[in-house]
Amino acid sequence: MLGRVLEAGRKLMGESEVEACGIGFGGPVDFETQRVISSTHVAGWEDVPLATIVGRELKLPTILENDANAGGLGEFVYGAGRGCRNLVYLTISTGIGGGIILDGGIFRGSDGNAGEWGHVPVMADGPGCDCGNRGCLEAVCSGKSIGRRAEEAVCQHPRRGKFILDLAAGEEITAKVVFSAARQGDRLAREIVEETCTFLGMGIAAVVNGLAPDRVVIGGGVARAGGGLFEPLRIHAARFTMPVHRPHLCIVPARRGGNSVLMGASALAKKLL
Repeated sequence: MLGRVLEAGRKLMGESEVEACGIGFGGPVDFETQRVISSTHVAGWEDVPLATIVGRELKLPTILENDANAGGLGEFVYGAGRGCRNLVYLTISTGIGGGIILDGGIFRGSDGNAGEWGHVPVMADGPGCDCGNRGCLEAVCSGKSIGRRAEEAVCQHPRRGKFILDLAAGEEITAKVVFSAARQGDRLAREIVEETCTFLGMGIAAVVNGLAPDRVVIGGGVARAGGGLFEPLRIHAARFTMPVHRPHLCIVPARRGGNSVLMGASALAKKLL
């Protein structure tokens, strides 16, 4: 994987003038030492001095950041967070990551890894999570978890799940299939979406009640569901948000899509110059 990263970097350097490199890594990062701590989803990334390696090989000043922090910064500078001072970013895809922008800068907390909204517990004794705990938001509401819950529901209720199975056409049931079935009026899919938005609303309410951000920006693959996600989500988040914060509750989709992390990483790289 590292070889492919370096190959892509050298290719870009051959095509245009490059002055610095920013990296958004999908896992916990020690920002102070510029090392990868680990990856939740991919083995082999324990205690890797990634910025040092990439900087040495590409001969560029290089900075490393957690991908969700970089995504939050990308949306803050270039996307849905423009004009804000305080923003919370959630990316909902295979897992759920998050970043916090306070007073215009990334808030990393005392250990450098604040913003792990995917690991806010929302269901006591709920399904196991890749982090080792149970009932985390990620274990219930990530794209992977939505698909898993749909498969379980279809197994328990095969007649009610026929439409979802037909839509999956013999392939894995994914969050995309579930939201598509819900849009087409399938009752079981709608129940899964409603349950997902209930728990996700609880997680967002915890964020809003604790930090009172100007906006909550949601990116990642699941955000592509559009109104099928955001309309019920806003309703459920408002239910769990304190009345004092409710008038200011603002949940919006990311504007930069899959480029949020890259644009945030580039914004960090510019600060090296």
